[in-house]
Amino acid sequence: MPLVQVLWLADNKISLITGLSQLTSLSELNLARNMIEVVGNSLVANKAVQSLNLADNRLGSFKQVWHLASLPNLSQLLFSDPDWGASPIAKLCNYATYAAVNLPTLQVLDSQPLSPQTKAVAEATYLKKKMYYSMRINTLRRKGADLAQQAQQGLQAHLAPLLQGLQKLQYESKAVSSELDAAATGGGLMQGEGQRQQQLREKAQALQLCVNDLLKQVAAKERDLAAARKASDIVTEGLVHRMLMELETGGNIRFEEGKATDQWFASCQQLMQSRWQPPLGRGFAHLSPHLSNPPTVLRLTRVHNRFLRSRLESKLDELKSSGTEDGDRHLLEHLFFSGQPADLQRLAEEGFPQPPLQALSNSLSLALEQGIAAQTFGRGFAGWGGDGGSGGVAGAAQQAGDPPTVYQAPGGNPKQRWWHVLDNALILPEFIAEICCKPAVAGDGTPSAQQSPCPLASELPHIAAPLCPFLALCPAQTPAPPMSTPTLPQQDLAPPAQRETDTIRGLVTQEVLLDTDAAAALALPPVLLPRHRTYQLSERGVLEMTGVSMIGMLTQLNLHGSALKKIEASGWFNNRDLTTNCVRIGVNAKL
Repeated sequence: MPLVQVLWLADNKISLITGLSQLTSLSELNLARNMIEVVGNSLVANKAVQSLNLADNRLGSFKQVWHLASLPNLSQLLFSDPDWGASPIAKLCNYATYAAVNLPTLQVLDSQPLSPQTKAVAEATYLKKKMYYSMRINTLRRKGADLAQQAQQGLQAHLAPLLQGLQKLQYESKAVSSELDAAATGGGLMQGEGQRQQQLREKAQALQLCVNDLLKQVAAKERDLAAARKASDIVTEGLVHRMLMELETGGNIRFEEGKATDQWFASCQQLMQSRWQPPLGRGFAHLSPHLSNPPTVLRLTRVHNRFLRSRLESKLDELKSSGTEDGDRHLLEHLFFSGQPADLQRLAEEGFPQPPLQALSNSLSLALEQGIAAQTFGRGFAGWGGDGGSGGVAGAAQQAGDPPTVYQAPGGNPKQRWWHVLDNALILPEFIAEICCKPAVAGDGTPSAQQSPCPLASELPHIAAPLCPFLALCPAQTPAPPMSTPTLPQQDLAPPAQRETDTIRGLVTQEVLLDTDAAAALALPPVLLPRHRTYQLSERGVLEMTGVSMIGMLTQLNLHGSALKKIEASGWFNNRDLTTNCVRIGVNAKL
């Protein structure tokens, strides 16, 4: 049938568009009054379609409009038709604006012509919204980066004493190694082998072990920070995704972050606590250890999905108009479902699949048996009693007279039931909760966003939560001292000679964090004498430092740790052997 140009399939029970890829000449397609929920890429091969009627279907997402952008010749589109009815998408806010913007070739929408002026207004409106959300996203990411930077500063402040101790150990280790190397070449301070050399080897080994241990501690802290930053970035990008979803759906899907001051936040907490009880006659012994304590709400998000809410209300009206009590809103029940955060986000946006394959529970403790610390809950229709078996859940499409829901009651407890809702239109996700069943320990010292000295932490508590252990380490912001009373560092107050000696040996007058093993390694004999410091290598300076009368008497010169900045090139420095990697300078005298 490649030559078919007009195809009417209206008023059927089509739920999935398939088998049209061969109709390459199709220009008019009427699929009104069917059961279609998703368009997807089913029409991507029908490039010649100019008129498409999808009125009175189950389409309720703006994503279906985006998929139709693959039709380059589409000029007439109907989601609402006076002869057939309207699809739920036509009742959403900003529907016409988003259709006009995302389908540039469209000339008629729902039997109404789209003038150039109408398109211009729609594009200007969408551009303003896009700029607004772009500003919010950039601000959120910038603040998230600022939090990560402050966490890095907190870690640096925490590691500063540790790194000073590490520097002290490394300096001492290099000094010991230098003397050992000098003895091995027959020069320097030591001659031959003996007890001093053995002590130096033992000290070098002990110092190296302490250095390796401190390096491992520093690396572990840096890995913890990297993991915390990754977790914080995931939360940030999750919030960005929600903003983009709000933009792309014209505000018909929104996510509201809960605060402790919100009335609905406290109501949800009370609801979750009231639905936490052990299974009848079994207690919590059969559950995982993390489920033996009441849950603590870490984060609560309220879901506003106009399409899913409208679908639920339409279904209840349909059941009520059938002359039964099934549409009574008093039969709505709060149900819980446990899953991965990404899955819960998808369910909140798109709803449960049809038929729903997951069982929901009116008991939070039952729903948490899967061991996942994230929940979505909302209202589901619970209008039928009786113990429904698993066969009722796995059945095909719902037939006339079939119950919309069935339940199972483990242990015969009516307050703890597994509900199997057979129609996804009867499930409305309303909240996403991240919870923790870990018992609270008084005085455990775990910092929170409110306790952090960083103002951004209280502003963005969910992004800051993984970084709180590091944000709490940030030094408190203190005002700068007055210009009229300048202060000097503590080490500069010491006499010059003493200050130089302290710096040579690494004993600056700042707190150095060393454990018992490191302190013991530094105290091992022999105690190395401090070296003189020379900042410029010259013939006169070398003679004064070594005490010799002629440069030609020197065969090796060790200036390790002397802070050398300049070497004077003169005749005495011929045949030089300069090795900067080991900070040893060898000078062969030339007579």
